Amino acid sequence: MPVQSIENIADLVRRCDQRGLARALTIAENGGAQAAALLHSLFDPGRGGRTVGVTGPPGAGKSTLVDRLLLRWRKAGRRIGVVAVDPSSPFSGGALLGDRLRMQDHACDPGVFIRSMGSRGHVGGLADATAQVAEVMAAAGFDPVVLETVGVGQGEVEVAALADVTVLVLVPGLGDEVQAMKAGIMEIGDLIVLNKADNPGMDQLESAVR
Repeated sequence: MPVQSIENIADLVRRCDQRGLARALTIAENGGAQAAALLHSLFDPGRGGRTVGVTGPPGAGKSTLVDRLLLRWRKAGRRIGVVAVDPSSPFSGGALLGDRLRMQDHACDPGVFIRSMGSRGHVGGLADATAQVAEVMAAAGFDPVVLETVGVGQGEVEVAALADVTVLVLVPGLGDEVQAMKAGIMEIGDLIVLNKADNPGMDQLESAVR
């Protein structure tokens, strides 16, 4: 792709043109020389904005929590980007679940842009290009950019290196709380959210976390 074309795409990103942004995110996700040129063009050391990581075990309600946070932020007039990392299809390598299906209330909202990414076998709860995709969203003026991890288990700690604030979502009844305390995932949460409080075992989980 010619350099001028990359510059044109970068300009579309800065204007938050939906089609241009989608194309830029695909370039960033695919990696290579084009992605490097695009990220170089979009780089702005003075840019503000926050990145919020949301992690936790499968079934903890991460997508539901993000959905509610989007409602709050939109009421406050903020524009939000979401990078939702899902398990990958073993056939296509694409996102298997597609978090956009779980956030239908925001599908037609121009102030919310949700991008599902397949993990493509990458460990740590994210995908190889998550940081680059988040950078493109930040360049488009989304603040915050939310990184929702795949929900693979206790080793899902990579998000803490990318996010300004990491939210760890836990629910009762997922196993031995003492074992959970030993896991690396317990060390990364700036905020710990105890979700599904109506489920049995919430008191025990709260005591264990405290």
